[in-house]
Amino acid sequence: ATNHWELWDCVIHINSLEGGKKKSVGGGRTYASPNSNPLTEKLSPGSYEVRYRPRHIHGEDWEFVESRVEIKAEEILDLKQDYQTGKLRIGAEREGKSQSIDLLIRSNGKTVYNKRISGSSKSELREIVLMPGQYEFVVEAVRLAGSSPRRFSASIEAGTVLEK
Repeated sequence: ATNHWELWDCVIHINSLEGGKKKSVGGGRTYASPNSNPLTEKLSPGSYEVRYRPRHIHGEDWEFVESRVEIKAEEILDLKQDYQTGKLRIGAEREGKSQSIDLLIRSNGKTVYNKRISGSSKSELREIVLMPGQYEFVVEAVRLAGSSPRRFSASIEAGTVLEK
């Protein structure tokens, strides 16, 4: 599993499709290390479904499914999934100091990210990896009486970085 052709941490589930029922038969995590990526599994001949669930990628359609993967005896099958993502870099400052914020991201009305981003003395922006698409963002300062959430919409495209 890769993101822009760089090794990426991904959870992989392998299900047998034999007998008309899905049955988990293998899988694991790839991590972003050449020691574990690619993931290698020994499987009996048959029909399988392979599900890729990348870690630290947010948005809709982040899970990729290869259905009806046919494995034959003595065959080595090389499956690859490369995610093409964009990034949001976000942070907040108040009076020259980094400010903690609550960040909510929605796509098509579904929440795809909802976390507190702690302000640090480094004043660095937090980087969030997103699948390409249109998003609504709600940013709210933490422990700032009388503040109102800021809302904005933006499109994230593969290979781009949006800074706010």
